[in-house]
Amino acid sequence: MTGKITVGTIQDTDGNTVAATYVTNGVAKAWCNINCITTTVLNDSLNISSLTDVDVGKTTLAHTNSMSSGYYSVTTACALNGDSVFGGDLGTASLVTTTGHRIQCRDEGAVFTDPDIACSQVIGDLA
Repeated sequence: MTGKITVGTIQDTDGNTVAATYVTNGVAKAWCNINCITTTVLNDSLNISSLTDVDVGKTTLAHTNSMSSGYYSVTTACALNGDSVFGGDLGTASLVTTTGHRIQCRDEGAVFTDPDIACSQVIGDLA
């Protein structure tokens, strides 16, 4: 048996309402937390099927379900030495495709480095 719930508006117990599209369009379509200490592995993820350790500080992530276009938002963060958090750099836009994206991490001196932990979030429309 399969089921389907269709709603246009969601209402909380206090009577506050929001359009259902706000919820479905505003949630992360993919995210990951990867460990890069000795080998690059996924600690946990949503909609990430695999990763490729491309080079020092560069990891390409494959999406399980493709995005509708390459014009989605990716936010990254990297932790170095267990306590220092610095922003990830996506590099060029050509690295963001419908089927995946790349995390590139640099240290404070702008040198590519393998972080302890790298995280990524994707916001946009699924295909």
